[in-house]
Amino acid sequence: MSEVVIGIDLGTTNSVAAHYGPEGIRFIPNETGELLTPSAVAFDERTGSYCVGRRAKNLIALDPRNGARKFKTTMGTDAQYTIRKDRFNSIELSSMVLKSLKADAERLFGFEVNRAVITVPAYFSEAQRQATRKAGEMAGLTVERILNEPTAAAIAYGLQKQADVHRFLIFDLGGGTFDVCVMEHDEGILETLSVAGISQLGGEDFSHALLNYVLKKEGQDFDRLLSRSPETAGLMMKRAELAKQQLSTNDTVPLAISGSPLREKTIQITREEADEVFAPLIRRLATPCQTALRGASTKISNLDAVVLVGGATRMPCVRNFIEDYFETEALAIVDPDLTVAQGAAIQAALYTNDEHVDEVTVTDVLSHSLGIEISKMIGNRYVPGFFSPIIHRNTVIPATRAEIYKPLQVGQTVLNVEVYEGEGRHVKDNHKIGTVEVRGIPNRPDNQVEVRFSYDLNGILEVEATILATNQKVLQLLTRDSRTLSAQDIKEATERMSLLKLDLREDRRIRALLVRAELLIKDLPPEQRNALEAELDRFESALDLHDREQIEALYNELKRICDSYGAEEQW
Repeated sequence: MSEVVIGIDLGTTNSVAAHYGPEGIRFIPNETGELLTPSAVAFDERTGSYCVGRRAKNLIALDPRNGARKFKTTMGTDAQYTIRKDRFNSIELSSMVLKSLKADAERLFGFEVNRAVITVPAYFSEAQRQATRKAGEMAGLTVERILNEPTAAAIAYGLQKQADVHRFLIFDLGGGTFDVCVMEHDEGILETLSVAGISQLGGEDFSHALLNYVLKKEGQDFDRLLSRSPETAGLMMKRAELAKQQLSTNDTVPLAISGSPLREKTIQITREEADEVFAPLIRRLATPCQTALRGASTKISNLDAVVLVGGATRMPCVRNFIEDYFETEALAIVDPDLTVAQGAAIQAALYTNDEHVDEVTVTDVLSHSLGIEISKMIGNRYVPGFFSPIIHRNTVIPATRAEIYKPLQVGQTVLNVEVYEGEGRHVKDNHKIGTVEVRGIPNRPDNQVEVRFSYDLNGILEVEATILATNQKVLQLLTRDSRTLSAQDIKEATERMSLLKLDLREDRRIRALLVRAELLIKDLPPEQRNALEAELDRFESALDLHDREQIEALYNELKRICDSYGAEEQW
């Protein structure tokens, strides 16, 4: 097989890699055979190394201090995560997840995989998009394109081939982010009309709400429990996540709570009760839907389809909201957990000129307005700090736009153009991208400076300032803000990360099973607990003896027992 380009859905809760080839879509399994790899990083005391995926997620459930999750929601910020004595930012943690997916692909294909298309929420800011690209580069990947998740979903559904679907809405509720995107297709062209969303709203917020509700009923508080007993808090978060999932198919589910001064106690939760808990979160879904429709200048009646993406769309309360709001039943033909990766893989195949994939022309729009800081005359004085958009949100990209400004003071020879991204009227409510300094403005009263923004699909903003009196130009490329990494930053961070022991060995499936068994033991009744513990002891003894034949046999037996006792604990 020639060089491949894989598609990656780098999710808040789970990540997926896929490849599109002659036989169609192929999802890439991780070392334990799962298609979904939890976006989690943890330190495993057994191996003295960092691990990624299901094992990491289970280790965090055993003790939240041992790892980190949901770091996608802080992409492009200064947020730091402490694991043991090590500190990481979201770019570094995401690079570990991407490196693990890269290793999975290389194990499947038998050769090095260096190129990928990575998806991000449509409402991600410029800083978040660049941070995602940097994470890919740190993982050893050439990122061919940062693709919007709703666009990938539309490609996966093949909506560009359906004659009866012209204009449609993508409703993407994942583990930690919510995106709404209105799109249409015409003669093989997929065009994004508008995007809206909330960067920190997803399925995990529903799990936390459910757990906080149950704890409050018992006079407890999650934050206090987390500080007093991290191990108990991690275990209960796992139980709440499972209970939320089970409520999608059951009317009543049990949720066991524990932790001093509580003893182990099981609370029965009904779906109706959970829906009341989830109601404030459900209400937050309405505004982005309204914003996206308004941005596309369309009405609900003009939509031919509503497409579901993201695992959280399986929740009955979310489905009910969609049916009530859009007055239609949503499409969910493709597995919502795999939709985005599938679309990313199809888009990635275009970079290898794969004859088996149809050419799809995709247009995206700017998710946030780009502009500069200006001063306005308020009363009888100029007040600084106002935002003047140059390229507005939902403009089809690539795009170029220009506005003309004048220096604040007569005789002003230097102008600092402060570039921001956002929708706030004041720049303090937006994100600063950079500064362009314009020198050499002549000393005359009628000076004007044209500021032109050009933005491309790779997230690179070109700022060109022209002094109209002299035609002198200043040109600067802005690809990041001060919170993301430069090329030198990447080099230094990559070198530092290489010193960490990241466990990507073949025996990590064994370590994953050990962690899974230890976590499962905590929730089993005495008889089953004793049986599992006895089998776990036998397996660990075989590991000490390095008997490969016996290890493999006991591995299969221990996995069988875990599967039978915990069929639903793969949270």
